[in-house]
Amino acid sequence: RSDKHGEFFAAPSFVFQTYQFPGDEDGKTRLEIKVGLVNDVIQFVKLNDDRYRAAYELTLDIVDKEDTRIEGTVVNREIFAESYKETNSRRNLNRESLAFLLTAGEYELHLDILDLDTRKHLKRVEKITVTDFHGKNPNLSSLVFLQTKSGQDDDLEQNLAKTYMQGDKDIFVRFVLSGFLTADSISIKYALKDWNDKPINAWQEKLVADQGPFVITRSLSEHIKTTGQLSLSIECMQNERKAYGHDEFIVRVLPNVTGDEKVEVPTLESVGFEPLKYIMHSGEFKDFMAFDSLQKAAYLDKFWNKRDPSPDTDKNELKTEFEQRLTFANDQFSVISKQKTGWKTDRGKIYIRFGKPDMIRNQTNKIDEPPLEIWFYRKAGSRFVFRDKKGDGDFELIHRE
Repeated sequence: RSDKHGEFFAAPSFVFQTYQFPGDEDGKTRLEIKVGLVNDVIQFVKLNDDRYRAAYELTLDIVDKEDTRIEGTVVNREIFAESYKETNSRRNLNRESLAFLLTAGEYELHLDILDLDTRKHLKRVEKITVTDFHGKNPNLSSLVFLQTKSGQDDDLEQNLAKTYMQGDKDIFVRFVLSGFLTADSISIKYALKDWNDKPINAWQEKLVADQGPFVITRSLSEHIKTTGQLSLSIECMQNERKAYGHDEFIVRVLPNVTGDEKVEVPTLESVGFEPLKYIMHSGEFKDFMAFDSLQKAAYLDKFWNKRDPSPDTDKNELKTEFEQRLTFANDQFSVISKQKTGWKTDRGKIYIRFGKPDMIRNQTNKIDEPPLEIWFYRKAGSRFVFRDKKGDGDFELIHRE
């Protein structure tokens, strides 16, 4: 199953993720660092008519609380493309996977990616607390989100961006349990919530702990009923001993296995009347908000009836379209880290006012600049430019024409 809006979403141009697991050495934690870059953010040089090359140098340093470097590495990478179009592709991430064994504690990760042709840098600094997986308490590792690589459920690949944009790929999660008593059962509870912390689904299972750390892989597809920014929480309990895990991911297109369930459309009453300011004149909206609840209901009936494109039918297409736009904005543009509802974002505002763009261009051509998104509306002759200035997914409107 596809989504009529899903095709204009592009993959993130840059991904920097960290994962923690029990290490093979006693007292050590395995820290895995995943980095991904799309072709569009690095400079390709033409070698001949059907071959292009890009090159970068990745440096990673891990420093402790005393600012002493305790681990690190340097990776030099060449990437080749067979066409100019491929050099601008944002479909796939060029991936780097690094792993280190660390003792529990506080660290900083210093990442520097140097484009060897433009000499531009992409730098990131991230603080991290490394968990002790070898203590007496049970632990749950980082959650790893996967997807089917082919049509087989046993052929999985990591979804590094934690963003699902293809309905033909099922969604999985993988994690490692450690510190549980063998031969005793473990109760595992799963909870999915949407961008507004509203429960979507919850389920549980019981299993018997294996000797030492053991890996669990589970499908999420059948439990996902809505698109947008979602959160997954996992609670594992054995004889009052508990371990927790939590992470967020994005579903742009529902996986096929979910069938044809209808996504719940929120009413204005459930989200508040504020989104109406995008389609009402300012004075009209101010007067409307001063009404009591009965007056609001009566006014809205007249408001929608006056604008009904087919008044002889039971359905008001304009009202339905507005509600669908509101739903889509909340699902796709909400920023969980800032508790910012989608309709309040700049992209949500434009989407509710003008609908789906005719084209979206992701223009992140420089390795040291934040992502840029350009929306085109051909009929209105309008163009809107958004930039993710802080790297938190909240694209701000910086230009319109």
